[in-house]
Amino acid sequence: NLHRGLTSMRNELPANAVIASDADAAVFLYTNRRTVPLAILGSDEPVEMLCGRGVTHLAIVRQDALPERFVQARDDSTLVREFDLSAGPSLYRITCD
Repeated sequence: NLHRGLTSMRNELPANAVIASDADAAVFLYTNRRTVPLAILGSDEPVEMLCGRGVTHLAIVRQDALPERFVQARDDSTLVREFDLSAGPSLYRITCD
């Protein structure tokens, strides 16, 4: 499912997409899109930090990743789920103000 998710990202996302991920190296290799490691996130205002770095999408590969819990707790439209594969990545579109 990981390969299928990464293939979907490569085929569906615009060439100028910037993807933050907990598996940034794999996402870069399979999608040929610029990536940002989620390790840069601080505990305060992670979405604002991603927006400041030009991130347009968030890809969560590990189901236990901290950002996934953060995403589930949001109740606004800043993060919109694009797809979610069981045993594979979840992809969110980020809308920055």
